[in-house]
Amino acid sequence: MSSIVSNYDLYRKNVADEVQDMSCETGDSVIGECDFDPAKFTQTSGLYQSPNCDEIMDVRTKTDPTAKFASSWEEFVVDEASGEIFLASSNLVGNFYNGFITRFASVNEMDSCVGIDHGLAGCNHIINGPDNLLVAGFDTGFLAIVDKTTLELKKRFPAHDSYITGLVRNRVDGNKVLSCGADKNIRLYDLKDEVLMRNIIGAHIGQVLSICYKPSSDQIFVSCGQDSTVRLWDLRKEKPASRYAELNSVTSASCWSEKEENYIHIGTSDGSVTLYDVRSTSKELFSRTLCLGQVNKLKIIKPGKLAVISETCVLTVVQETTLQELYLGSATHQDTIRDVNTTKDGGVFSIGSQGGEFVQHHGI
Repeated sequence: MSSIVSNYDLYRKNVADEVQDMSCETGDSVIGECDFDPAKFTQTSGLYQSPNCDEIMDVRTKTDPTAKFASSWEEFVVDEASGEIFLASSNLVGNFYNGFITRFASVNEMDSCVGIDHGLAGCNHIINGPDNLLVAGFDTGFLAIVDKTTLELKKRFPAHDSYITGLVRNRVDGNKVLSCGADKNIRLYDLKDEVLMRNIIGAHIGQVLSICYKPSSDQIFVSCGQDSTVRLWDLRKEKPASRYAELNSVTSASCWSEKEENYIHIGTSDGSVTLYDVRSTSKELFSRTLCLGQVNKLKIIKPGKLAVISETCVLTVVQETTLQELYLGSATHQDTIRDVNTTKDGGVFSIGSQGGEFVQHHGI
């Protein structure tokens, strides 16, 4: 195991020097205030009802224009205890992205929005960490540990040589976090001891696009990648990886079933979702084409209900063990859906890549 050592400050200085050399006219906005102008968007009321009963909570008209969130929303998480929402977002400033982490008291109390610009790197992943911490992934390959109360950085360290494509926390041991990246690698960190426990180099031939833990284990997980394979990992074994399945298209998303711990869901670039039983290497249990375009994320949002997020502005929800369609939302987002979560009060909300709104989905 090796200690986590950060060269982030040196990196940031080098990038800042490059921006200055390029005579970028964005000035302080490169690492300062969010370049987000609500006046550029069409007028809306703060809340309206769409024909399919999806509600749009529009942050653009309900928060201070100087609030620090960016125009491109990436992911959000909900604190189970407080119900607070933490958003990862990014802005393109000149030739670089700067990333924001923003806290909302809830989707109904958006005026309490507080955010911090975390510098010259797009923030594209965010998860709840142990204690009062967040773990955020940036497109520079860095991971950051962030205090939920102050949103300030506690620690930051290089995790990957390219942008981070996945970030997941273990349920059995909440101090363990897996990350995967476009550099083909998977890394396992222990946040309590601040050590890199495992560095799996060349986990896939091509980018690793998704990872997910078996809910009842801190050693077993599955990964997907550009090489169209599904790999099953058991870190207790001398040779931890096995090529579980090989598909005809890129395997782009994964989700372990919560209802049946031996089932895994795999999403692909052709818009299909396949259900496997990891105890068998035989053909899949079920496979259905559910989307037009690549499946980017699979997530259990309520017991027995699997959300399917693709390169469209429509949210699909299917039954977890049969893949039967339960819900199909209308095109309420302006662009592709990025993430979906269930709030403390049981509401299901999604965000789109063209940020500024939470969409509530009724009837799920």
